[in-house]
Amino acid sequence: MSLSKVITIAEPLIKRFEGWRSKPYLCSAGVPTIGWGSTLYENGDKVTLDDPEITKERGQALFDLDAEKFLLQVYKACPVLTKHDNKAAAILSWTYNLGVARLRSSTMRTRINQERWEEAAQEIKRWNLAAGKVTKGLVLRREAEATLFLLSPSNNKAKDSNVNKDEEPFERDLRSVLVSYDKIIRVTNP
Repeated sequence: MSLSKVITIAEPLIKRFEGWRSKPYLCSAGVPTIGWGSTLYENGDKVTLDDPEITKERGQALFDLDAEKFLLQVYKACPVLTKHDNKAAAILSWTYNLGVARLRSSTMRTRINQERWEEAAQEIKRWNLAAGKVTKGLVLRREAEATLFLLSPSNNKAKDSNVNKDEEPFERDLRSVLVSYDKIIRVTNP
């Protein structure tokens, strides 16, 4: 189990879907947030809408603290994930977005701890609502998380001559999901 390895796997996924904001804003759940989805500062104080802008360096420090805190809670709720980096990274992304309480009370957690991987991946995809409505961004995020969750680690690089040989399979799959996400964002926000 390597916390830093799992966080490194999850980081691009989390950051892409959380987005960067240097100034405080209200997230879709109405919680004051800053940086890449941080709701607390290093000292434990809650973010408020009156707080000053932060730098990307400080945002990275907040992200690192949040990611480690959430990953430790993921391992506490789903100890079986300590042996599965990709699965842990996917659930880290999910928990970063939805919180530890939802993880603890979810059917997904039960399926993970039973090692019923396909069923757990389906449960990941069920969490696609914001304010009671299905959103394209959450559908894509959950699809990316489910893809990562089911991806088996491999030391074998891609053998397809049309593919970058240094790129892991998940990186290709994630790039495909994120390209789709970018197209939707451009269409809905001209």
